[in-house]
Amino acid sequence: MGSDQFINISLTDNGTGMTDEQKEKCFDPFYTTKGTEGTGLGLAEVFGMVNRHEGTLEIESELGVGTTFHIKIPVHDILKESIDKSESAESFSFLRILFVDDNIKIRDAFAELLEIDGYSVTVCSEGLSAIEVYQKTKEDKKDFDLVITDLGMPGMDGLELSRRIKEIDRNIPIILLSGWGKMLDRDKELTEDIDYLLSKPPNMKELRKAIAELIPEKED
Repeated sequence: MGSDQFINISLTDNGTGMTDEQKEKCFDPFYTTKGTEGTGLGLAEVFGMVNRHEGTLEIESELGVGTTFHIKIPVHDILKESIDKSESAESFSFLRILFVDDNIKIRDAFAELLEIDGYSVTVCSEGLSAIEVYQKTKEDKKDFDLVITDLGMPGMDGLELSRRIKEIDRNIPIILLSGWGKMLDRDKELTEDIDYLLSKPPNMKELRKAIAELIPEKED
């Protein structure tokens, strides 16, 4: 099959439908209209998988009628893809990310979404263990390519963690997640060790944009 062919999938329900605002936010992690019954991760994971396969996902929805999801995924030439992968196996490497957050729900959810995007993710729940993991991987010559850390954590906050990691490796890019993002952005002294600041929780579009800007050569 040629690369100009596509698999088209349409899924329709007869539920309550969505407003324009809900359609805009429905792929954001943790956004849900189901209250405590929903995690807000299902559609975010679907979007991540479709994006990983270079596909598109569109929504048609009408309140009181239902919603239709249109998925379009390109069909790649399996033989050519296998050859390309074998030829580039030695030179290709996944982006290695250290994700630090004391909130298990956010930490594990974003780790899973990033892994769906094809990245290798190591998680830590607090700053001291993150430093230990970072130093160990450096000693083993398996350096991380990126650190993503929450700001507010017990024991050591994200700013102190970023400062200590930058002492180990000044060139490592660091993304800080914070509910106080706009306030911190105005205080450059507080963020001198931060390469990118995102409000928490970020949506995956924002996170992907940050990764692409910080490490463009890894985003093929």
